[in-house]
Amino acid sequence: MPFISIAEAAKLTGKDRRTIERHLKNGLLSCTTDVAHRRVIEISELMRVFGELSHNVAPTNVVQMYDAPQSNVAQNDGEKIALKAHIQTLEHQLDERTKEARELRAQVTGLLEYRKHEASAGVQRQIDWRMIIGIGSMLAILIVIAYFFSHGYRLWFML
Repeated sequence: MPFISIAEAAKLTGKDRRTIERHLKNGLLSCTTDVAHRRVIEISELMRVFGELSHNVAPTNVVQMYDAPQSNVAQNDGEKIALKAHIQTLEHQLDERTKEARELRAQVTGLLEYRKHEASAGVQRQIDWRMIIGIGSMLAILIVIAYFFSHGYRLWFML
């Protein structure tokens, strides 16, 4: 299995570097040293302790433990694990973006429906007031005409 530095392990797990070091100190997580005498952690060990590595950082600095090159099988296994972690990260990001897009689409639809309702209600209010004003004006004219007829006056347009 490939080994990674403590900083890379923190990025992969989404934990703080101090949390990783505390787990190492308490024996919850095991590590070893590489050729340069740096502490490194096996990716499978991270998966054992923290579960699936689903954060948005793929391991970039995979450390080789020995000067001799690893076999193709070991490299392929490490690449597979790194690629699986990266694929899971991308799938998680895609799910989040899809959810955000659905929420935004629902908000836009709601706003459009609200504006459509408000626009139709505004037109309805204008029609109602115009009808009331028109009917009121006609009634006023009819009352004036009735008044003149009741008092025996003839209007100039009725000659």
